[in-house]
Amino acid sequence: MPSFYYKALDSKGGAISGSLDALSRKEALQKLRAQGLSPLSVSDAPLAGAVSKKPLFSFGKTATPKRSNANTLGFLKKLLQLHKGGLPLGDVLKILAQRLADPALKAIAGQLWKELSEGNTLATSIKNHPEFFDPSLVYLIEAGEATGNLVPVLENVVSYLEEAIALRRRVMSSLAYPIFISIVALGVVAIFLFFLLPRIEGMLMSLGGQLSLPAQILIGLAHFLINGGPFVLGALFIGSILIARYRATPIGRRATDDTLLKIPYVRDLVINADLCRVSHLMATLLASGVNTTEALKLAERSIQNTVLLAEFQAARSQIADGAGFSTAFRRSRLFPPMGLDILSVGENTGSIVPSLREIAKVQGEALAAQLQFTTGFISSAALAFAFTLVVILTLGIVTSILQLSQNIK
Repeated sequence: MPSFYYKALDSKGGAISGSLDALSRKEALQKLRAQGLSPLSVSDAPLAGAVSKKPLFSFGKTATPKRSNANTLGFLKKLLQLHKGGLPLGDVLKILAQRLADPALKAIAGQLWKELSEGNTLATSIKNHPEFFDPSLVYLIEAGEATGNLVPVLENVVSYLEEAIALRRRVMSSLAYPIFISIVALGVVAIFLFFLLPRIEGMLMSLGGQLSLPAQILIGLAHFLINGGPFVLGALFIGSILIARYRATPIGRRATDDTLLKIPYVRDLVINADLCRVSHLMATLLASGVNTTEALKLAERSIQNTVLLAEFQAARSQIADGAGFSTAFRRSRLFPPMGLDILSVGENTGSIVPSLREIAKVQGEALAAQLQFTTGFISSAALAFAFTLVVILTLGIVTSILQLSQNIK
């Protein structure tokens, strides 16, 4: 049981201090008043000179959890499993605070349990820890507690986080292979240019031969990379820093986002990624009981492109004035014509949540297909580049050797 440290006045007005065991700060105050004391301060931190006792849970700075979908998902899945089995939230959090192996998750569970034992709701307790929980979760949990349907809300949140993590992993795994192929190709080219070719050049020169034109071109390329490569890399590095700083400003962010939407293939990637996130989050919020206005306000935070965000906010204002989803988003580039048709059908049939989930599914599949094509193109381009250089190098060496043999004859 946690220990609380106090300063209080006794019946004669004398100041005393000490510690007592209680389930919560509220219970500690009740115990002090029952002893005829007037509490001055009660906290779970030791007072100067007080004898400390090791509490059941540690809420110190030994474990500072970071907000991420993976950490939040792991915690909420365990919370859902126990609460779905019939345990009250307080007992669930107390068990998690005792049994979780991860120090960060254990600390969070202990803090939530302490706040619940003091009379706070789960939504209020989560709101007090924005470093771990996304603020949008507060409205979901609040809606679940208000309607008494917390388990379905938690199931929706877990499903949303699982799909978000799966999409991120799919993107990262798609990029891993072309990056590996590109590195291997560059390594092979570097070995030929900087190791083999100079030695072949020295051997031919010692025998009185000359390099052929393809070999001379590659030698010139190698010399340029050696002499001018650092300057090129430095210029690219400085340019990337300048672009990043410009993008950090509101004007620069909007200008670069607008430029991305003007590049044909990149535009489709950006729109599909943002639409997949926002439609799935809107479906999760609406299915959990959050009203339409709050759901749209929360969902717009998942849009990364500021131009698309401005168009979404304009559509949100029209919906607040009474317009339908399909009508409001018709001027936005976020929803494609097929998505608008799906929204229109959902509005007419009263099934807007399934319609949004269908849009998220369709756009997710389109995004996966685009990523697959992109990664395949990058891999093929890297291999073709390496193969072309190797062929040119081989031709240069062979023709140089043939010229040398003719000179010897």
